[in-house]
Amino acid sequence: MLRDTDADVRTGGGRGIDALTGERTRLHRDLGLMHREDREPAGAAALADAAPLP
Repeated sequence: MLRDTDADVRTGGGRGIDALTGERTRLHRDLGLMHREDREPAGAAALADAAPLP
């Protein structure tokens, strides 16, 4: 859903490291997302339109 916006979001934290190394280093219970401040409205709008997680 964020790919279809102008949000320019990147994965950070542990999952970002896993993406860079190409291997899962540990179990992750969160997702760190980074974005440019000027693109926050686009990302927030896309996430607000998403269905909530169960």
